[in-house]
Amino acid sequence: AEKPCKQCRGTGREQQVEKITFHIPAGISESEMVRVSGKGEYAASGSGDLYARIYIKKQSVFIRKEDDLYSTIVIPMTEATLGGEKTVQVIDGNGKLEIPAGIQSGALLRLSGKGMPSPRHGGRGSHFFQVIVETPKKVSRRAKELLQELQKLIITLVRRLLKQD
Repeated sequence: AEKPCKQCRGTGREQQVEKITFHIPAGISESEMVRVSGKGEYAASGSGDLYARIYIKKQSVFIRKEDDLYSTIVIPMTEATLGGEKTVQVIDGNGKLEIPAGIQSGALLRLSGKGMPSPRHGGRGSHFFQVIVETPKKVSRRAKELLQELQKLIITLVRRLLKQD
């Protein structure tokens, strides 16, 4: 071209900013790359591929370790003693977590298949819940009497069991 245009300077191409949408696979890990075919730089052989590095926004509900998720649940002393079922938040909604009777503070409970999807292996990781047993700071006079009565019953039962051995 004798008189190249100002935009392309005779190359026949010009640089543009383009907003593109592409699929991010479920379960992708921090800093992984996603290839977007045909959206990279132009070369003599055609458009190349664009590689996008994925950064995952930090949040406070779950901690992720590979395909597993971790979070904390707080349960009252009575639920820790008696056990029960608790509705918990998982990555895709709610789940039911079985609380075994006599669970101790710090114990880990697991919901299999409720973690992150695994793009490499198929399936899903687990969601682990660390249990924190909440002990009341103040109790009513009646509650204190009931707890003392319960304590005496437990001591009596333990002594009976120990005598059987």
